[in-house]
Amino acid sequence: LKLQFLYLIVPPHTSPKKMMRAALWLSALAAAAVHAGDPQRCIAGQSQCPAGMSCDTLKSRCYHTPRRLGEPCGKVVADRKCAPYHINTTHPMSCSTLCGVCLLDDPMVAPVQQQVPAVVTVAEPAAQETPVAEGVLYLPPRHRAPSQRRQNHTACGVASPESFMNFEESLVTSVPVVYPQNDADLAAVFAAAAGHACVVRPVGASHSSPAVVVPADVAERQRVVAVSLAEYVPADAAWGLQLLPQADGSMRVRAPAGTSLFDLYKYIRPRGYFLPSQTAGPIFTLGGILSNSVHGGVHGKGYLHTYLTGVRAAVWDPAAGMQIQNLTDEATLRHWRNSYGLLGVMTAVELVVEKRDRFTVTTEEATFTAEGWTREAVDAHFAKLIAENTYSESFFDPYQLHIKHVLFRTAPLLPDACQGFTSDDDCTWNYAHARCNDAACCSYQFVAGDLNLGQSCRLSVVPEKSPAQLAAAYESLAPGFASIPYNGAPGLTAAQDRELCMLEGLDEKKWGGDEALLAKIFYDQTYDEVGKEVEENAGDVNDGFWLRAVPHYIRLMAYSVPRGKLFDFLNLIKELFVEISEKSGRKQLANVEFRFLDINDTATLLPTGITSNAVVPGEYVNCEVVFNTFPGSPVSNLWRAALAGYEARVRALDGVPHTGKSFCYAADAAGVLQPYRNATCVQRVFNEAQKTAFNEYRQGVDPARLFDGGAAELFFK
Repeated sequence: LKLQFLYLIVPPHTSPKKMMRAALWLSALAAAAVHAGDPQRCIAGQSQCPAGMSCDTLKSRCYHTPRRLGEPCGKVVADRKCAPYHINTTHPMSCSTLCGVCLLDDPMVAPVQQQVPAVVTVAEPAAQETPVAEGVLYLPPRHRAPSQRRQNHTACGVASPESFMNFEESLVTSVPVVYPQNDADLAAVFAAAAGHACVVRPVGASHSSPAVVVPADVAERQRVVAVSLAEYVPADAAWGLQLLPQADGSMRVRAPAGTSLFDLYKYIRPRGYFLPSQTAGPIFTLGGILSNSVHGGVHGKGYLHTYLTGVRAAVWDPAAGMQIQNLTDEATLRHWRNSYGLLGVMTAVELVVEKRDRFTVTTEEATFTAEGWTREAVDAHFAKLIAENTYSESFFDPYQLHIKHVLFRTAPLLPDACQGFTSDDDCTWNYAHARCNDAACCSYQFVAGDLNLGQSCRLSVVPEKSPAQLAAAYESLAPGFASIPYNGAPGLTAAQDRELCMLEGLDEKKWGGDEALLAKIFYDQTYDEVGKEVEENAGDVNDGFWLRAVPHYIRLMAYSVPRGKLFDFLNLIKELFVEISEKSGRKQLANVEFRFLDINDTATLLPTGITSNAVVPGEYVNCEVVFNTFPGSPVSNLWRAALAGYEARVRALDGVPHTGKSFCYAADAAGVLQPYRNATCVQRVFNEAQKTAFNEYRQGVDPARLFDGGAAELFFK
């Protein structure tokens, strides 16, 4: 008999609604009983597990030894220790006593600085790292926490204590990631790779799901060197972080390609500037988002690489060595946009920025009834949404037909009636009416220690910040985002991680009660968190980058379809959830979000409609499915099968794949459904005319094919 005691502790002024929701949530957790059936079970001492895995005596399933993120752990049974978690750099994990799975100990914090010479040709590894052969180029990250790893990774004449793994863990490799500081370092990497007949692949924040950086073929990875620009500084100060006024009164910004969106906005936002469009979070590097089909959600705007106006590129000449090219003409930039690192390394970039003196980020919600779920009603709702807001990102609950919108508006953060309010001291108590004065701006908010009613009157709106206040707010946030160029998105804090662990635990059970209640709890909790994060962003830097941390074990698929097919698209999402729920025997809980973008012919390699194999300009909606199954979960296989069927139906809408996410599912040699295995689908992402034009340009800048890896194998071969 397993007894679980759950205690609910809440602040004294928690609203009854939130109290009830928390109680329902914990009641649902307590009601969980039998784990879902698993067709991939093993028997300790009798069944064999794949290499590197062992049969868990408690779960009777094969898991990694030591355990990876999200896998069951504990001290009672041997071989259930947690491994260090590695995503380019290494971080400790521990076993959650609440959930019994391996979770990150702490959020990924800024690495510490270590004094390492810029170029080390004779190895000087840290004491716990294995020596590097003399003559091997050793370029570890200089600004990093001490690695827990015991070996360096060597290939192609270079070495590093860090190796490449993408954010969703679909690619775990031994490809060394080197960290050049300057042009001399970068030239040395190019020369070493060329001398060993290897290829060089630039890496950003590691968020790409497919094999964009390294090839899918494990054997081919032995001849790959990954280059991170996390610590790189261009020799030419003209390509440092700076705003550039244009003759027509517009503005552009230049920055090193390894700069994160957070650090870019830390510079431009206090000056009143924004990118024309932007992602949900500042968790990417500039080089990464411009080399892939990354989009934002600003209405009427396109892929982020559309706004690229200049590149400082490092290319390879077999006779002369590394060459730096400053590229600003539109005909050339078309080839570099969305080029997947196949032409060379973008060392610095120039982008369009826009002045916005009036800006606010907020949220709204809408719920459709079953009878009201019609094409006319849905189209009318979103037509109004687009007309009234600058940006929208919408989260869709396919069970309750509930939608949570994150919105940008070109309006002041404060209502007109509250202009001039800067702090709680501006709020006073009205004794005659027994309420706070200026009800549009202030409300009664008692805090322990208040000595009178006036002290308990506090702002209910967020005051505007001056440029100096915005700059100070960014400085206070900076340590938590310093790891982006190394590790991608900061990990969830320990408390958030364990909360997500419990929510996922709800999904891992069979229910004898009301599954509709379970779905409501999950989505209400998720959307509450979205609202809190938006409020937090509005309250400090108000730049719209509300998504500041994500779990490291999510899986994603995203397609764009013409906006006129939005209702059909959402119905496909509903069908996907019905299908996966029927296959698993219970309601499946995952997040769906969608944004609008314009697609125009702005790059040589622009993803095409899977059916038409053409770029059709127009207004599109991009929908992303995010499911949070832990590694080793049997539900993951069910999701693959459901996504494969969903993807086939999206093709009928001439869907355009997001090439940074999972797409083109088919069975591998073992019969397991995997992304990128449908060769016909993958090779139709670009049409033959696009590939011919790109290869003609590529022959001129990379005749030796020094950068021909990863994405080239996916799309060209």
